[in-house]
Amino acid sequence: MVLATWTPDGAVAEFFDLIGAHSKEPPPPQSPLSWGDREYLRALFEDTFDLEFETGVNHAYHESLDAIWQWYLGGFGPLRVLHASLDPAGQSALKRDVDAYHEHYRAPAGLCVKRDYLVTIATRR
Repeated sequence: MVLATWTPDGAVAEFFDLIGAHSKEPPPPQSPLSWGDREYLRALFEDTFDLEFETGVNHAYHESLDAIWQWYLGGFGPLRVLHASLDPAGQSALKRDVDAYHEHYRAPAGLCVKRDYLVTIATRR
C-alpha cells in the first residue's frame, strides 16, 4: 500500500486553519491530516505492515492571487462550500485572508505554493 498525504504541520494545515477560522462548522473529530503523521500511521499499521516513509515538497504554480482564488473556487470543495455559505461580507473577508496567506508565495512568474507531503510505503508482512 502506498499513501501520499499532506503533513499535519505544513502549509496545507495552515490553509485548513485559515478556512476553519471562517467556518461556523466544528472541526472534524479526527483531522484528515493525521494521515501525514508517522506516529499515527505506525499506531494504525505497524502490527501488520512494515512501513517506510519519504518526505517531499510539492510545488504548485499559479499565475496570480486571483488565478489561485478562482482555481480553489472551481475545484476545491471545502473552500467552494464555505464560500457559498457566507454572506457577501464574509466572502470578502475569506478572499482577503486567502490572498494574504498566498502573498508570501509570490515568485517572479506568479505564485509558487510549497506544500510538504509524506509518502508512506506499507508492505504486508
